[in-house]
Amino acid sequence: MASGRKPANGGSAQPADPGARLLLQIGNFLEPLTRFDRSHLTMSESRHETVAVSAKQTFKVAYEVKTREGNGGLPPGVLHVADAAELQREIDARFKATKASAPQRLASWAEAHGEDAFARPGLADCFTVTSPVGFIEACDVCAGAGKVACVICSGSGAMPCEACKARGASDCAVCEAKGALTCQTCKGAGTIIEQKQRKAPGDVIGQDGVEHFQAPIPCPVCGKTGAVTCKRCEGKGETPCLACEGAKTLPCRQCAGTGTQRCSACDGEGNKFRMMEVACSIAETFEAHPKSGDAEVAAAFKARGAIEGVLSLATDHHSVAEANSHTLTRETHASVPVTTVSVSVAGKAPVTLRGFGPEQDVLEYRNLAGMLLVEDLIQLDGAIAMTRLVPPMVNDAIYDSLANMMASEANFTIAMERDKKTPVEVEQDLRGVVTAEYVKRAGAAVCTGVTRAYWAGLMNGPGWVLAIPLAYAVLDLLLRGSGIGWRVVVLLFVMAATFGAAALAHVMVVRAMQERIAPTGTPKLSLLIDKLGLTRAWLIAAGVTAGLLSLLVAGLTTWIFPSQ
Repeated sequence: MASGRKPANGGSAQPADPGARLLLQIGNFLEPLTRFDRSHLTMSESRHETVAVSAKQTFKVAYEVKTREGNGGLPPGVLHVADAAELQREIDARFKATKASAPQRLASWAEAHGEDAFARPGLADCFTVTSPVGFIEACDVCAGAGKVACVICSGSGAMPCEACKARGASDCAVCEAKGALTCQTCKGAGTIIEQKQRKAPGDVIGQDGVEHFQAPIPCPVCGKTGAVTCKRCEGKGETPCLACEGAKTLPCRQCAGTGTQRCSACDGEGNKFRMMEVACSIAETFEAHPKSGDAEVAAAFKARGAIEGVLSLATDHHSVAEANSHTLTRETHASVPVTTVSVSVAGKAPVTLRGFGPEQDVLEYRNLAGMLLVEDLIQLDGAIAMTRLVPPMVNDAIYDSLANMMASEANFTIAMERDKKTPVEVEQDLRGVVTAEYVKRAGAAVCTGVTRAYWAGLMNGPGWVLAIPLAYAVLDLLLRGSGIGWRVVVLLFVMAATFGAAALAHVMVVRAMQERIAPTGTPKLSLLIDKLGLTRAWLIAAGVTAGLLSLLVAGLTTWIFPSQ
């Protein structure tokens, strides 16, 4: 036990005292993450102990029979048997033999590898892999044919024609199914009027005259019936169905006229198979039982989750394995040095940190950096409150507070990881050197501050380049006599010049922000600005403005000063 207030050691030599070494390691971890050096750390107490840890690994071997069924023949590599009964006999024998051999196999493995804490039994150590066994049988539904009678046409391959209701014909549309049409010669009367003449007595004696008269005669076309046979249906009153051409049926759409369809039970294969195989699985469980009166130390070991996590911290260990039926148990006893220190940060209440193993790995830094950085965050929050986004307005305080925040690598990392990971995940990555709440607040504050400083830098500085299209009004008037081609070329040049100037303005603003916030060049603010999408947003806005404003100026110039 070492006690007493000790300043942090920033030298390169490793102190003999474990507590001082741990404090040095804490400082080495903390300094790159914050703008504060290790002089802000003070150790008030330290304790060094060796904790005995008993770790238990249990490997439980389980056997099962896996069954697979399918259509068609057996897959390659499957032992073919005659029927289901023979399949069951073969699998039962294999399963029994496999289970019977398990205890001896596990015992042999324990004897050969039981003292190696990192070794784990594999499937090949627990049983001999054999080929699956299966049989093939004809499909009960289709009797091995792979096809069944079509359920729509009942195997006939044809369906009654719906167009003609299976008559094979339809009423003649010309004669309206009568078979005859009204004779157009006699108009249905059956007779026609014929002009005739005959002698008639004259007024002068001895001379006869001629008299003309009309007489009905039978119609030569219809033979006095008044009707003629319909040529379309030849007097039948109906014509062959256009759909089935008189066949009265059509091929079944379901089976395409074959009368059969694929058997769904065997997917058209005609055969079905069943196969079985003996499979093995190994389930591993891990328990750690540290012999320590410190609840937090005990919890740290129990949370390791695997033997590798414990042994990575141990200075020595030995293992013993025992096989029992289908279970293999290995007990590993390890010795782990643990150093505990109480550290104060900038005079604040001390926190307890622990270093595990010979390398004194710190698993949880208990918000050590957060306590140093919180004042910078409060300063930035206050500076942001005095700014606005629309219209952009910032002051010197925002640059000063961002400079303090960016001087700590942890804050830049938090801002860059903001959309990729949750605050809890970032806290875990940083081993608890800051809390998830700090991660959430710091990420939002840094991103907001950088965003407002960027837009303010553009709008209060080189953002005026977006007004370049206004110069086209003068150029257009000067080029009126040069033809429309030159005017279009100049218009496109103005658009391109505006966009190019906007890109240059972005570079100038980013460079100015870098000089004011991180003049050493670290971190590179351009990475964060790109990640926030500010570069893309500005260039898109510049491109749209360049195009629309140029066209607007060109249109107004033409309207106000029309060509003669």
